[in-house]
Amino acid sequence: MVDQRTIAVPFGYSGPLNKEAGIVFVPVEHRGNTQAADEEVSAITALAAQLVGRLFCPGNGEPARPISWDDMLFVAPYNHQVSKLKTKSGE
Repeated sequence: MVDQRTIAVPFGYSGPLNKEAGIVFVPVEHRGNTQAADEEVSAITALAAQLVGRLFCPGNGEPARPISWDDMLFVAPYNHQVSKLKTKSGE
């Protein structure tokens, strides 16, 4: 059933999250960061904000529902980066 899960793409949307399913690579330029990158935090929170409110279809017979911040999990290689993401997203 995982292959039936989708996230609706709003009509007229032309940003990087223009696929209903799958992985999307979004490059972020930065330099000199070691354990956290403010550029990445800004990019990730902006992308996540673009997902909030979109309809998620679980594909298991349950009705589609809007995505919320509670549906998101941020994973990063450094705790400092995760802390920055949590702070920025309001978690």
